[in-house]
Amino acid sequence: MRTWANIALALVLAGFAGVGGAWGQEDDSSPSSSENASSTRNNKKASAENENRQSEKTQNNDARQSNPRTLSRDDRSALMSVALDDRHLRMGPLRDCSHLVHAIYLRAGLPYAYVPSSDIYDGADPFQRVKHPQPGDLIAWRGHVGMVMDPREHLFYSFTSSEGPATDDYQSSYWKSRGKPRFYRYVKGVACSGCYSAGPAFRRTRDDK
Repeated sequence: MRTWANIALALVLAGFAGVGGAWGQEDDSSPSSSENASSTRNNKKASAENENRQSEKTQNNDARQSNPRTLSRDDRSALMSVALDDRHLRMGPLRDCSHLVHAIYLRAGLPYAYVPSSDIYDGADPFQRVKHPQPGDLIAWRGHVGMVMDPREHLFYSFTSSEGPATDDYQSSYWKSRGKPRFYRYVKGVACSGCYSAGPAFRRTRDDK
């Protein structure tokens, strides 16, 4: 009896020892599993925060690069001042209407890639078409372009073949005979290829008279 009791006791102790060993293994592995899970969560959180930062940075850059805004009063004053004192304009060897307004805008710190008057009439970056002109806006016919000086008096500034740079009434019979003009306003902050270059070599086209 004592032998069977010893055997039974030994089996019971062995069972507890096995369970204890299993528990010991689980306890040993549990911290490792918890650390891995925590590390994974931290990595995901860091990745998400990094993506958010990159997204905000991209949005801010896009906003700075393409934040369209109209001309300020100072911009228009600068355009008027340059037009009234055009002695310092660099138009190149050939002088015509499209090169004149291009030179005025460059001098006033509002650059755009040079285009002839026919292209301006059809629409060119960074200008947007408007119905009611303000001082400094472009006025264009197919074949001629100028800059509005006083919309109330219908005065615009341009290059004429007979007088050179001069002002005129765009509602006079002559200009009415050229058809209905289009008005374009410079928009700052619009993506524009070549806006910060002086454009190609100066040359007269048959449209620029």
